[in-house]
Amino acid sequence: MKRIAMKIPKTVKIGAKTFSVSFNDPVSQDMSTDGYINYGQQKIVLRNHLLNKERQEQAFIHEITHAIDDSFCIKDSGEKLTESEVERLSSSFYQIVKENKIF
Repeated sequence: MKRIAMKIPKTVKIGAKTFSVSFNDPVSQDMSTDGYINYGQQKIVLRNHLLNKERQEQAFIHEITHAIDDSFCIKDSGEKLTESEVERLSSSFYQIVKENKIF
């Protein structure tokens, strides 16, 4: 069965913000992560080095989950989702989308 590749855009609009998306090996960020989001600069950076396409896709979904939480305050309390909550949500969404060939 042929795998359908996700197109990771150069920009993504989430709520009122438009985030640039780039591939880089972040020097100043924790190298154990596959990506990060900078809310002030409205950018998402995905680690390029040693990441296969699937891990880049997963990292993209993970970082946009953070942006969704920031824009739409997912928790009624106004608190941010924990990293564990973001990971569970983004992994679940990625699995559903991939297994059902949504993209």
